[in-house]
Amino acid sequence: MSDDEISAVEARQFVADAFRDRLASSDRHPGDPLYEGTPTYHEIRAELAGRDLACWCPLDQPCHADVLLEIANAAEGGDQP
Repeated sequence: MSDDEISAVEARQFVADAFRDRLASSDRHPGDPLYEGTPTYHEIRAELAGRDLACWCPLDQPCHADVLLEIANAAEGGDQP
């Protein structure tokens, strides 16, 4: 692998971090197509708290489902949007 290539784990981590950033963005504007359909932290908690999620990602690697579970199981109104 060359210096400018990234591993699958690094790619998954990048995507999971980008997903977390998108969900946490305070720059949401009504009608902005970038955020259209993106749930709020409150909506994620309401729908997913106490549930399990399944994904194709290996269990020991970063995943967007991990991000959703972190949000869903966090205390309401904590340091999250």
